[in-house]
Amino acid sequence: MRRALRGLAGVCVVLAATVLLLEVGVRLLGLDLHRLRPVLRYNGGDLEVHGEAADAWLHYAPIPGASQHSLGGDPTPRPYTVHIGPDGARGEALPIGPPAPGGLRVIFTGASMLYGVGVEDDQTLSARLETRLAERLPGEGPIEVYDFGTPGYTDAQSLRVARRELALHSPDLILVQRANEGPRLFDLRILEGGDPSRFYTEDPWMFCEYLPAPPGTSRILHRWLLRHSALFRMAVAWHRGPRGLDPRCADAVAAAEANALLAEARARAVPVFFVHIPDWGGTIAGPDYVWGRVLDLYEPGHRETYYLGHPPAEDLDAYATRLASLLAERGVERGDPASLRRLSEQLPAVPPAGFRGQLSPPPPASEWPTSWQTGLAALRAALLLAPAVLLLALLAAATEVTRRRRRHG
Repeated sequence: MRRALRGLAGVCVVLAATVLLLEVGVRLLGLDLHRLRPVLRYNGGDLEVHGEAADAWLHYAPIPGASQHSLGGDPTPRPYTVHIGPDGARGEALPIGPPAPGGLRVIFTGASMLYGVGVEDDQTLSARLETRLAERLPGEGPIEVYDFGTPGYTDAQSLRVARRELALHSPDLILVQRANEGPRLFDLRILEGGDPSRFYTEDPWMFCEYLPAPPGTSRILHRWLLRHSALFRMAVAWHRGPRGLDPRCADAVAAAEANALLAEARARAVPVFFVHIPDWGGTIAGPDYVWGRVLDLYEPGHRETYYLGHPPAEDLDAYATRLASLLAERGVERGDPASLRRLSEQLPAVPPAGFRGQLSPPPPASEWPTSWQTGLAALRAALLLAPAVLLLALLAAATEVTRRRRRHG
């Protein structure tokens, strides 16, 4: 029996050494990154003015002070120039200072349509909305509309930016363009050789969106191994391959961000509206449209380009005219904090349809597993593996008994 146990111990040592050598080899050769990069999804729009975000949760963001000459838009590409302001909003604006008395400050977040693919800085929806609101709302105070649209951003990323700007720049009103659904994208340069390993340690949602734990396994142990083992990352990425992603996690990410934004905005008495662009085809109906937070820019009867994903400047101006009218109808006023506070209280406390994910969110980075939680998960895994180890021990013992009988037979 002792020999059998020694044999089993030897097998375990050989296996551990093999795993260690494989781990070192995978790290040195970067095989985990080679397998992981094709699994992720990417944004390739206007890369010169976008880079790694300070907040790893966003994956990428506009670069303050950057500029680029680009070619894009529907139905045919149009040349345009992009400038990013010092606070990350599009346009050559000065740093965002304290709100001016008697004015109206609007933070607008969204994706490539809001960003303004195919149009100049002063032709974006945000720029035109600033003009149309100044014409529509009575008063003399300044109207500021800041364009935080970013190509490729999902609803979750747009909502995260809205939460950041709510805390930083004291807006009177927040608008969120409904745009891309699904998992949050990465900067295309990661596919071309960048290193996404930072996101293992700073973004707990990444594991749920792209590399979820198999059913019945420990999410804590799975997350710990993804953060610390290149061999495990390679194996999980290889197993997942090019399969479609489960949308439930991305829905839950957006739902968590939407609920957090509404709670934080309500605490500050800031109204929040979700803007649906005509590209969505006028699909909103019922209480969300009539009394809720949704502003639908779809209208029948416009020219064909009005319904494109990246319309030309003339149609963006038409969007701005309709949006200014919808905001005035909902009770938005210039220079009247009391009316905005009442409006914030009247709006529903829950997000509109489409932001009601059912999965429980993973813990934030500050609540990631402690050493004892990881140890407990490892203990559970060991208990699950115990039958297999016992079987190996029995087989080793049986082999030893058979060998002795043959020797003495």
